[in-house]
Amino acid sequence: SLVIVSLGMCLVIATRGVDISVGSVSAVGAMVAVFLLKSAGIPAVPAILCGLLAGLACGIWNGFLVAKLKIQPMIATLILMTVGRGIAQIISGGQILTINSKAYAFLGRGYVFGIPFPTIIMIIVTLAVWLLTRKTSLGTSIESVGINETSARYAGISTTQILWIVYIICGLLAALSG
Repeated sequence: SLVIVSLGMCLVIATRGVDISVGSVSAVGAMVAVFLLKSAGIPAVPAILCGLLAGLACGIWNGFLVAKLKIQPMIATLILMTVGRGIAQIISGGQILTINSKAYAFLGRGYVFGIPFPTIIMIIVTLAVWLLTRKTSLGTSIESVGINETSARYAGISTTQILWIVYIICGLLAALSG
């Protein structure tokens, strides 16, 4: 789970940014999924998808603050770090939520051919990020923005869009980690 969060952070750092809200985003994603599983009785897969959507929304918010409003990344993500903790506590009611979903438990403790399922998820995400950064124009654009944002903008790269994308990916991966 730490590797998955780190991969999202790596993309943000590659653009000379930082996202200090990943812990809170992870908690929000997890709490949304667990709340829907426990209180709403929603099956595991839709609940997990809703948790990922919550992380996606957090990434959109951070990306908006950094890319569109041009707020310094440390300050912009500090907002969600603080608010995200509160949101997670509100969702959980300040309690530790326990669930009895075998499908949800499998994500954290299951095995496939003797390999822990979280390790399989980590490998898949790592390969996806590697492919994204090394085999797509988006990866080249992320690198360009990180090296010199002004030159990247003069080269025709939408730096605002690239910054927004990396914060969205970071939020999504933080929620996946949760």
